[in-house]
Amino acid sequence: MKNLWRNMFLVALAAGVLPACGHLHKVEDVKIDAEVVTAKAEITSPEVNKGDTVSVYTTSCKKIFTGRHGFKNRCRDTVVGKAEVLDVLEDEHSLLQAQDGLILDDSMRVESIN
Repeated sequence: MKNLWRNMFLVALAAGVLPACGHLHKVEDVKIDAEVVTAKAEITSPEVNKGDTVSVYTTSCKKIFTGRHGFKNRCRDTVVGKAEVLDVLEDEHSLLQAQDGLILDDSMRVESIN
């Protein structure tokens, strides 16, 4: 019965009946220059345009005990701040600037707020 519900859920999710989480884009090439932190991210138009704001996420994982199956990692993406899109580059990347003192790093991901 448990597998039946899980399979029904997966089919509904794949069919688009249930809302799914948006997809995240990796942050790359972080540069810190005179207190201004910029980075590239694999996010482009039409998702974002110059001047848009994106959410910045970090992934945190912890081990949980699942009973007879032992331990497994449960990971969650949490919003840690926002960044402004300075420019949409031609190579399928956007140039971002962190806001509110956020320090970007290569382990972070971004998602369009729209």
